[in-house]
Amino acid sequence: MSVLTTKASTDKLTEITSTFLSQSTQSVTNLFTNASTLTTIETTTYVNRVTTAFQVKAIIYAITTGSYVPWSNDYADKTTSAYKTLATNYCSLLLQSLLTQNTQITRGATCTLIGFIRTTLNSPSKRQIQSSNNITTDAVQGNAQTELQTLAGSQLNQAQFSQILFSGYQKLNLSSGNYLTGINTTRISPTITCSQTRSLCGEHASCRNTDNGVTCTCDPMWKDVNPDDPGKNCTLHPGTIALIVFAAILLTIAIAALIYFLVRTKSMKQLRLK
Repeated sequence: MSVLTTKASTDKLTEITSTFLSQSTQSVTNLFTNASTLTTIETTTYVNRVTTAFQVKAIIYAITTGSYVPWSNDYADKTTSAYKTLATNYCSLLLQSLLTQNTQITRGATCTLIGFIRTTLNSPSKRQIQSSNNITTDAVQGNAQTELQTLAGSQLNQAQFSQILFSGYQKLNLSSGNYLTGINTTRISPTITCSQTRSLCGEHASCRNTDNGVTCTCDPMWKDVNPDDPGKNCTLHPGTIALIVFAAILLTIAIAALIYFLVRTKSMKQLRLK
């Protein structure tokens, strides 16, 4: 009876031990799984290239006809030649306006047409000058996304971008094709912080947070070669170079003096021994 009891107890202990080990193994597995999941969730995507997008909407005007471009269903179909031609003209006007300013801020800017919007406009009737009646016109509104590729461009808010676009547009000498009215801009890209960036600044430059995002500044004793695109090309400041040269001269003199002192001391010792 004692032997049977002992055997039963041993079997029970073995069963409990097996169950405990199984549960422990499962707990450890779950722990690693949860840790892996947490690691995946907390992974940060770093930005190493800044692209700042602005949406630009405007009514398209035809210079040759002297009126707004009338709406056509072709402008709703991206495969038609009418759509492609007007899309090219619209983006071309926007890019010319940005690049006319000849500033590093807009260097490499791109434009992508999102689509055309049918919009209703009221224009006075030429045959009813004495009347207050208006003619309703279905015109075409362009909707495009322009992207600035420079770090300085990422510092522009909506008003600053609009100013650059308007100033450049007013300088265009348009004699044919299209021009724009009712231009409206919106900044699409959110602001970023230095903690979200990596390898954004050039060598010998550091990232700095600003109201509209980030910028790069050259480290102390380094000079920015191109302030319009800050922190991308830093060179030693002339004063720093002069200081290094002066320090090198002093070090050379000190080494020469030390060598002279050691040689003279050795010579004096040899003379005394004689």
